[in-house]
Order: sequence, then structure tokens, then C-alpha cells
Amino acid sequence: DIHFKTISERFSEVVGPLLVAHVKPEKIDKNILVLKVANSALKFEMNIQKKAIIGKCNTLLGKPFIQGIRFV
Repeated sequence: DIHFKTISERFSEVVGPLLVAHVKPEKIDKNILVLKVANSALKFEMNIQKKAIIGKCNTLLGKPFIQGIRFV
């Protein structure tokens, strides 16, 4: 899927260079971005940043495509 490819290739722009080693996009499931997170502390931190991450993804895609995030 082209949206997932775009987000995956430019994921450091979404989460920043420090987090990109610990967070990986897994898939997009019904407009929900599924992210694999290294640990529960990071999962908590990412949860706080959910809206910002969704915003950055949609800016990257040029349209409001991602509607939510699920952490695994």
C-alpha cells in the first residue's frame, strides 16, 4: 500500500531520529497506523504524542488518511 510505504520510508520525519530505532510501523489497518514499540515506557510516551504523530503522518501523505494509532 502506497500510504504505508510513504510512512515507512520517511518514519524518522514522523517520530524523530532518536525514536526511529525503537518504533517501527507494522501496517495500516482500516486507516489505523499500527506501530511496534520496543517497551511499555515508550508505549506510554508515544501514547501522549498520538495526535502529533497522526498529524505528521497526514502531512506527509498530503491528506487526512490516518485516523488513529494502535501500539503493539
